Amino acid sequence: MKFKALFLHGLTQDSKIIANESSYMKGMLSKILDLTYIDAPYTLDTYPVFCHVTNEKTDEELRRMESMFRENYYKKHGKKETYGRTWYYTDLVGAYSPQMRDVPIIGIEKSFDFVLDECKRANYDGLVGFSQGSLISTLLTKKLYNESNPEWKPKFCLLFSCPMPYTHSLKTLLATPPKIPVPSLHVLGKNDKLVANARSLMLADCYNEPMVHYHDGGHHVPYSDELETYEKFFANISK
Repeated sequence: MKFKALFLHGLTQDSKIIANESSYMKGMLSKILDLTYIDAPYTLDTYPVFCHVTNEKTDEELRRMESMFRENYYKKHGKKETYGRTWYYTDLVGAYSPQMRDVPIIGIEKSFDFVLDECKRANYDGLVGFSQGSLISTLLTKKLYNESNPEWKPKFCLLFSCPMPYTHSLKTLLATPPKIPVPSLHVLGKNDKLVANARSLMLADCYNEPMVHYHDGGHHVPYSDELETYEKFFANISK
């Protein structure tokens, strides 16, 4: 039995980048999973800053900190026209901050519609995502299963390095019952320095019966041979 799935890339990536970075996994699962990759609808105009923050910092303090980091980056590397793709903006069009908490989420509904239209068109069985793409997969799945008669809904979610968002509006949505009644496999890197395992486990807890698997790498789709884990997961999913 072979499943069809749509793969959503991470922040600053595009379909070609994630297709290359997940090529080992795609080959390993070629008898189980048929993957299609698409680009997020938005591009980043500013460098997205990732820095260690504490809960005590306000959004305004974070803005100043990010601005300083960003200017230092521009001085060293120069400014580009675009910094890759994103599934939504935070605070301002063209910008993204994973750290700020009480800011507008811009464009996410368009991304939901974009992904849903593609899933209906090709009649995919499920969603696969990496990092921000796995978050979008989760948010869309939550949204669809909260609807009384959705036009399409995934039968499974396969998620790599999926973060629980800091943004309060998204975090509250995910934490609000009921839990997502979809089989989910959450693949975490033991050495992920960008998305702490604790944040991924918080996200996994938004699902009814999440299956969690660790690999020895960091913030990436694993390159190691872990076929048995995927076979066990897909064996329990109805086509």
